[in-house]
Amino acid sequence: MSVLDNVVEKAKSVAGAAPTSALTNELLEYLKSPELGGIQGLVQKFEKVGLGPTINSWIGAGKQLPITPAEITKVFGSDTISQMANKTGLSINDIGQKLAEILPGTVSRLTPGGKFPSLGSISELGSGLKEKVGL
Repeated sequence: MSVLDNVVEKAKSVAGAAPTSALTNELLEYLKSPELGGIQGLVQKFEKVGLGPTINSWIGAGKQLPITPAEITKVFGSDTISQMANKTGLSINDIGQKLAEILPGTVSRLTPGGKFPSLGSISELGSGLKEKVGL
């Protein structure tokens, strides 16, 4: 099973294919944005708010530390969470909850063996995801 298949399956299993797939798409768009800088940029955002150990537990293999919806909002910021809610049709509370569920697995799948993907790899993953789930 490919990285893309793993992400798609996780997205479908969390809370139904359509809303979660839309959120997964928004997450991938966010991760590949030049302003963020990919997974490395996300790691820096987690470190800035004191959650470096949490995201580092998701990179590669090993026990993944949990994250709360409030911590998701702290990392992503209210504006980003609101934008994701507007684009997906999910509530702000649902965005935090669903990201708390899918983000650890998504980061883990995007960093096999602890290696960071390039922004191009994330873009390819996002394109493949759109094809697989009909986005």
